[in-house]
Amino acid sequence: MNYDKIYTQYMYSYPHKRAYDFTDKLDLSAFRDRFIGKEMSLYIHVPFCKSKCGYCNLFSITNIKKDEYVNYINAVKRHSKQIRSLINFEDTIFTSFTLGGGTPMILGTRELSALFDLARDDFKLDLQKAYSIIEGSPSQISTEKLDLLKNYSLKRLSIGVQSFIDSELLTIQRTEKVSDVYKALDIIKKYDFDTNIDLIYGIPKQNQETLIFSIDEALKYNPSEIFLYPLYKQINARLYDKFDIDVKSQYNLYLIGRDYLISKGYKQLSMRSFSKKSLINANCGFEDVLSLGCGGRSYFENLHFCEKYVSAKKACEVEYEKYIAKDDFTSDVSYYILDDDEIKRRYVIKNLLYISGLSKSDYNRHFSSDLESDFSLIEYLLTKDYAQRQDDIIRLTPLGLSLSDMIGPMFMSQTIQKRMQNYD
Repeated sequence: MNYDKIYTQYMYSYPHKRAYDFTDKLDLSAFRDRFIGKEMSLYIHVPFCKSKCGYCNLFSITNIKKDEYVNYINAVKRHSKQIRSLINFEDTIFTSFTLGGGTPMILGTRELSALFDLARDDFKLDLQKAYSIIEGSPSQISTEKLDLLKNYSLKRLSIGVQSFIDSELLTIQRTEKVSDVYKALDIIKKYDFDTNIDLIYGIPKQNQETLIFSIDEALKYNPSEIFLYPLYKQINARLYDKFDIDVKSQYNLYLIGRDYLISKGYKQLSMRSFSKKSLINANCGFEDVLSLGCGGRSYFENLHFCEKYVSAKKACEVEYEKYIAKDDFTSDVSYYILDDDEIKRRYVIKNLLYISGLSKSDYNRHFSSDLESDFSLIEYLLTKDYAQRQDDIIRLTPLGLSLSDMIGPMFMSQTIQKRMQNYD
């Protein structure tokens, strides 16, 4: 096995923002009435973090004073007002609401209330029924905040722990300590949120014993889901080029962690996701998402758009200042219009890398085309034992799932690959 290619790219979406074009003005008039009566998701990006972790290359801002959060929320409100003047969401059914980041739990109760109220009032989101999610870090968890989220019918709390060993947290430049983690989880366990805990493997000097220790500590809190994330060397991250990763050892740690979680009753849903509830989603790839805030990304059918993609600390600060000063949120944005081939590729990537797999009949129904004729790569995956046929379904084998960060990028078009390579 070529270990150098195992961790090529995390395909959490397609295409990547680095493939997008830029425009002075995005015309959304064609979508004016396209979402009437349809289901959609609402996402609000909260870019604030206490500090930027060493491995992070996401859009995040540090050192913002609490009394300045209101400036950002006011910008999000202007963003919401403008998008509602352009698109008719009157009968749109928003089935989910996510506060992502950054770490949205850094906000105080007043700011959190403002964002939940915006979702409810501006988009008629039924907080009782909608599947709402928020991300947080241990030091931001408090009874006061969780009581508030309970009152807003929050369904899922995602908490980034990464490790239960202080030396490992220090290595990846996390400012929080294990004592913060235990304190937070002790508070969270008093509530009935679906809780997922994120852990990282491949940290320098991490070994089988320390990884299993962190997993065991997480299991004590009976999370609904555990995510195992590989440590990536990310461009624009502070740790980039500060250490070398032994990919073979990292991959072996993954296999150990995967098998251990399965032995504890967790079902593997994807390379990273291990769930106790075994929630399986099928036919991903056509979801429509409205995103507000800088750092979020909207999916309007085959149009994807967002604020300019950046990840370096200074660049994030520049784009943040532009955003909070904006009145026209369709100006100076990035976008990509997927053609028929890219829509197919997105559908394949989104479904193949998940346990539900690819239904050949569903693919034919959506595209009036044959999956294996369109993608000769399917036969390659079958011959390598990366995938298998199960009646109508093409599904990754356990080996294939473990290699998702290698297999997913294989389905990228040459156009997207070139755009990403040339991104400035």
